[in-house]
Amino acid sequence: MENVHGESGAWKKLRSMCPDGIEKFEDIENTRKTLTGDLDSKKGVFKENLPHLKIKEREKLKSHDIERDKKEKEWNKRIQSTRDSIKANKKLITNKHKIHYIFVLFGNYVKLVKNKYSKSSVLGKIDNEITNQKGYIDELEANPDSVFERENNVIISKINELSKLKQENMNDYLGAEGEFIVLKELEKLGNKFHVFCDVDVHLDKPIPHRATREHITRKQLDFIVVGNTGIFVIEVKNWSSNTVKEQRYNENPIEQVSKQGLLLWKKLNDSVSFEPYVKNILVSIQGNISPNPDYPRVKVKTPSSIRSYIEHTNKDLLDEEVDETVSILKRHLNN
Repeated sequence: MENVHGESGAWKKLRSMCPDGIEKFEDIENTRKTLTGDLDSKKGVFKENLPHLKIKEREKLKSHDIERDKKEKEWNKRIQSTRDSIKANKKLITNKHKIHYIFVLFGNYVKLVKNKYSKSSVLGKIDNEITNQKGYIDELEANPDSVFERENNVIISKINELSKLKQENMNDYLGAEGEFIVLKELEKLGNKFHVFCDVDVHLDKPIPHRATREHITRKQLDFIVVGNTGIFVIEVKNWSSNTVKEQRYNENPIEQVSKQGLLLWKKLNDSVSFEPYVKNILVSIQGNISPNPDYPRVKVKTPSSIRSYIEHTNKDLLDEEVDETVSILKRHLNN
């Protein structure tokens, strides 16, 4: 929908907590499901190939053993050759070129030390590979799942990170989820309607809210919809039934929407050339919030009913009034 302005405030907050690669709210669950599916598929292949893998790794161990024997013989041969040279040069020290053979003999001893060190280093490296290979084979036999998890640590970490994101930030997640659901419904309205997301409405002077006797100057609105059928303030609540029943919230949601509508009405009334009428909607994602007869102008809707209500309510605005309202919202409100 071309006429959506801004983006969900709850999603902006949650996105700052998301790992790289998550650009939209739906990416969280879609990515987690895709990665989980890939992981399950890999695990099935791993278990199917496990017998063959064990054989392959044993063959690799055998090749390490053969390589070690080969290298040990090569270095033993070099060392023995150096020792033979030392023995021969010792006999030549007694002739007239004594000084020369002393230096040659010294070089032979240096070479012997180097060869012994190199042999130890080369064989030590192979021994470590053999030890690691034996440990890997033992782990494949005793605990193949740990091998699979270690070899797929990156994808498992990503899945855990996405699951943890939801578990540790449940309120933010539910808020973003609720606004995502509502926005998807609002996008179906088409281009005859304008949808403003996460609107910060503020006044220079406070305005009294009669029902609560509170003076208000600023409110954050989830959505404002503008079309021929009117101007709609929409607040979204994705609350559990326990939260609603036990009133575990800072502000009554119906009173909240009422204040938001009043604030927007005042903002527009001071700016547009016609008398604006703001319609207040509270969307209960889980359908567990009931209307309050003390606030008849606040309509409580579910996501599935909001679009029909907006489309079929009485027409309040002419095309030019819609354009004027949209222009005012774009110019004066912080989206």
